[in-house]
Amino acid sequence: PPPPPRPPPPPRPTFRRQRQMCIRDRYGTEAAIVVLFFLSGICSLVYQIAWVRMLVPTFGMSVLAVSTVLTSFMAGLALGSALFGRLVDRSASPLKIYAWLELGIGLCALAFPFVLAGLDDLYTVLYRLLEGRPYLFSLVRFAICFLVLLVPTTLMGATLPVLSKFVVQRLAAVGRRIGTLYALNTFGAMAGCLIAAFFLMEQAGVRGATWVAAAANILVAAVAFVLGWAIRDTAPRAAESRARRGAEPPADARSPELVEGRSMSRLVFWGFALSGFTALGYEVIWARLLSVILRLTTSQSLSVILITFLFGLALGGAIGARWADRWKRLFTVFGAAELALGLFGLASLAALSAIPRIVASLTFATWWGHMAKLFLVAFGVMLLPTILMGLLFPVAGKIHVRGLGSLGRRIGNVYAANTTGAIFGAFVAGFVLIPLVGTQVSLQVLAWINVAVGAAVLLLDPALRPRARLAVAAALALPVLLITLLLPSGFMRDLFERAQPRAELLYYDEAAGGTVTVYEFPRGNRILRVNGAGEVPTDRASIQIFRLLGNLPLALH
Repeated sequence: PPPPPRPPPPPRPTFRRQRQMCIRDRYGTEAAIVVLFFLSGICSLVYQIAWVRMLVPTFGMSVLAVSTVLTSFMAGLALGSALFGRLVDRSASPLKIYAWLELGIGLCALAFPFVLAGLDDLYTVLYRLLEGRPYLFSLVRFAICFLVLLVPTTLMGATLPVLSKFVVQRLAAVGRRIGTLYALNTFGAMAGCLIAAFFLMEQAGVRGATWVAAAANILVAAVAFVLGWAIRDTAPRAAESRARRGAEPPADARSPELVEGRSMSRLVFWGFALSGFTALGYEVIWARLLSVILRLTTSQSLSVILITFLFGLALGGAIGARWADRWKRLFTVFGAAELALGLFGLASLAALSAIPRIVASLTFATWWGHMAKLFLVAFGVMLLPTILMGLLFPVAGKIHVRGLGSLGRRIGNVYAANTTGAIFGAFVAGFVLIPLVGTQVSLQVLAWINVAVGAAVLLLDPALRPRARLAVAAALALPVLLITLLLPSGFMRDLFERAQPRAELLYYDEAAGGTVTVYEFPRGNRILRVNGAGEVPTDRASIQIFRLLGNLPLALH
């Protein structure tokens, strides 16, 4: 008998059905990518803390180790976002690029302890060549470690523009998508700092923490590879070709002020770079003042400052992600946020002045209660300004992006400009402003930079009438001027006097290395504090200990 006829093949899905399947797959992939980017943020801060501890024996002091890691991180973030932002615009598979980036980060992290150990012989040779020139030897060690760390940090910096290219499919959703990525990655960084400082380092040690973070990076890379291979990209050909050409979107996708305000967009770009400058300057000043007033000496207590700072940035990014695409006057929002940042940055001095009384009124019997008190104080000082800092990124990204074809490059440029400003802000605040003019004037300088940026944007905003521009700028700049004029010149000295109410402040000075204070107690005993930590008390028991310590070198050798 003849074989039975074959059943007819199933009908091919219609174009509309294919598009629905593509959208559904892409939404599921984007949800997974958000989780992966959160994990990536956790790993980045675990690496930062671990690498600082690894480099302390290399430099012999924590200050140089912290400076090397932070400089490498900031430079790598800027370099990676700028370079890979251009590369991803020419790629058809940004998700696979992201997977390779995460794999490279994990492998570099695994290799770093071995590379660091292998540099010992090189340091020995260099020490013999540069004997008698310790400062030059420190610079050479800094350059070598900087170049080693620049590779993984560049890969870290590339992840944001690469993922932005993948998740942004409509220009009308730029603010929401990039703001969400920025917020979740920063929330991950905050969680990584919390986990590393309070749990992981204590339980697994530096090398164990590095292995855990590297394994997480490799897992993220594996999942991203699977998602990149599994996703079905059947989007309409017209949309794909328009994205490749970088054609402008429909007229309703962007407000008229953004289409016409190219010069304003450049102003916002450089203003955002200055915002990065002031952000790290504020962090340096807040960290120094809080560590002195609260006497933060342990790694956990010092991590409170970084955790609070990152939380504010992430919360501000989340707020900006929700509203950036809905705001019609983005130039006005950016200018007002800059002015408000200057106001709250300067007002943080008033919050700092209230800390001694708040700390004295809050007493906790447990260590965790003490840490909760530190978090409460840090949030009171830094939360509002850091929320405004985080809010600026999705707003600036929405303003600067003009087409899907150039999205990666433009987001990379915005992020690189802000990060480059942060590098100079941390250096200038710590090594130039504070030694030359002191903490109080340094904070006022940073606040007035924000005010100048905000006022310039508002005064040139094409969406506002001339009178409205002056009214808004004056309404926000006037309080900053009043606070600057009303603050007494000896405000910082008064603040340190209140920090030790039962003693008299005999000496106060600040330089690039730290803040030095000398207090005298009613019985005549004195204590010298460097950055809030007691170094040389003059009571009889302490003097005996110092004399015994002076005999240790002779006893050992």
